[in-house]
Amino acid sequence: MKIFLSIIALLLTIALIIWGIKKIRSRSLKAKQKTYERLVTDAVKTALKGVKLSGFDGTNDPFGPLKIIPVSRVWGLNVVVFGFSFYFIELDKKQVRQVKKEISYQLSLYAKQKGLVTVNDKSPLVISDIWFREGKLNIEIAYLVNQQTIGYVNDIEKLEK
Repeated sequence: MKIFLSIIALLLTIALIIWGIKKIRSRSLKAKQKTYERLVTDAVKTALKGVKLSGFDGTNDPFGPLKIIPVSRVWGLNVVVFGFSFYFIELDKKQVRQVKKEISYQLSLYAKQKGLVTVNDKSPLVISDIWFREGKLNIEIAYLVNQQTIGYVNDIEKLEK
């Protein structure tokens, strides 16, 4: 009986240790996500201020009711991608591509100014997806700081093809 109780106590101790480690790891990842979210949000706001298109001037703060959606809620905390949704001028597909090009350029400038680099000297801030629906421009910005995020962006690119 003592051996049985000892085994139960040992298993409970191991379970508590594993639970504690997972909890600490989860908190750490959530803290990193918040840090990344602030950086990416600042990058997007800065990038939009540099976008000059017919009918849109990014310096007129388009971020009235900005909605930020961490993609990590669906794909896991290691994926550093944030979705931004805000009201925008009416855009067709060609204009969406132009906005993507302009914002991508501004994001790369922002990354250089902040000293953010990835492998092959590419910008670590990329638009993984962009679309316009129901008066809102939706942009997903990936911060390529780990392999999971790079894999996510590669998967999205494969889906688009």
